[in-house]
Amino acid sequence: MDFEPRDDNNLKGLHPVKLGIAFSHPRSLENTFGAPDAFGCVQIYKVDRVGAARQAGLKEGDIVFEVDGVRIAKLMDSSKDPTAAFSKLLAERKPGKVSHWRVYREKKEHDLYIQY
Repeated sequence: MDFEPRDDNNLKGLHPVKLGIAFSHPRSLENTFGAPDAFGCVQIYKVDRVGAARQAGLKEGDIVFEVDGVRIAKLMDSSKDPTAAFSKLLAERKPGKVSHWRVYREKKEHDLYIQY
């Protein structure tokens, strides 16, 4: 499943990024234990076999908490929905650019560089 921005007012005029991922709010806070901003992160639950995300080393189960120095938690609005904040953050990225993602995996922080 590729990321496609939802059709709402916050994402109008932004371009979808094809990364080959599916994500949601972490299914269990146990998975985020020790992760920075555990409540303001998303969990990757599917990474396509081919695509920019797989090539960059993103794995199913990774907890994403920061993209290009911006913490997802800082972008959350009053709905407290990290998936909406993450969707908007991705939609603002330009095709062809390299983006720095910070993820939490196996109780360690990892840096990944993904080209859109």
